[in-house]
Order: sequence, then structure tokens, then C-alpha cells
Amino acid sequence: MPNLTLITAFCFAILLSACKEATPIDGAAFKEQWVESGKHSAVSWWYVGESADHYLVTKKWPTKSTVYSIPKKAVTIKGIQSFQSNSGKEPVNLKNHNVVFN
Repeated sequence: MPNLTLITAFCFAILLSACKEATPIDGAAFKEQWVESGKHSAVSWWYVGESADHYLVTKKWPTKSTVYSIPKKAVTIKGIQSFQSNSGKEPVNLKNHNVVFN
């Protein structure tokens, strides 16, 4: 079960990154980063929760990660079950069909 250990460690790392202070980002800047990251197979985006007016997502590179706070008025995340940030739930890997720019 080495793959299970690796997956567990990866999810734990993402959860820890969600505990870091979130960097505010506007919709246009997020869209630019989202599109640019599509050119890099090593980059992934993870939903780590939300508040009443912001989504928290983590941009994950193999050696670093950054948590962003994105206003809900700028983007809609769909097709996943929402949860509050710091709820202890596992992050959800975001794909193109999950993100709609408003």
C-alpha cells in the first residue's frame, strides 16, 4: 500500500497549506493564473473550503503551495460538495469543469 501512504501524505500536505494565511486574489488575476497553470502538468489546484463570501483554493507545485482567497462574486466553483474552511475535510482537486469565471 505505498500508494495509499503517498496519497495520504499528499492530502495532509494540502491540508497543512490550507492552514496558512490565504493570499487575497481578484477574479482576473486568478483566471490568469488558472489559464497559465494549464500549461504546466506539475501544477494542480485544490478546493480547501469557503467562507460566506470567499473560496479558498491552493495552487500546488511539487515543491511549494500557495493558498488563495477568491471572492465568490468573481468565480463559481461547481460540481463539488462545499464545506467551511478548516473543517478538517480533505481537499478536492479542481478541474476545468469545476471553475466558472463570472
